[in-house]
Amino acid sequence: MPVGNVKRTEHHHTYHFYVGIWPETQDDSLPAFFGIGNEILGIDGGDSRFYDVLLGMDIISQGCLRLDLDGSFELGFPD
Repeated sequence: MPVGNVKRTEHHHTYHFYVGIWPETQDDSLPAFFGIGNEILGIDGGDSRFYDVLLGMDIISQGCLRLDLDGSFELGFPD
């Protein structure tokens, strides 16, 4: 799929995927898994040591995002 940025248009691989979150547990029990929304069409953004995936506001706005001054955050979605 051709994707334009400020420098040029490049071709990227596209993927259909689902986003899910599983919270940490205090013991070795299996965590609950939370699926977010419907199937998403995404592009390959290349290898990055800074992130695995970038979620856009179309996904984040389906839930509630809280950012704290210490750099911690909480991202929650309705059941």
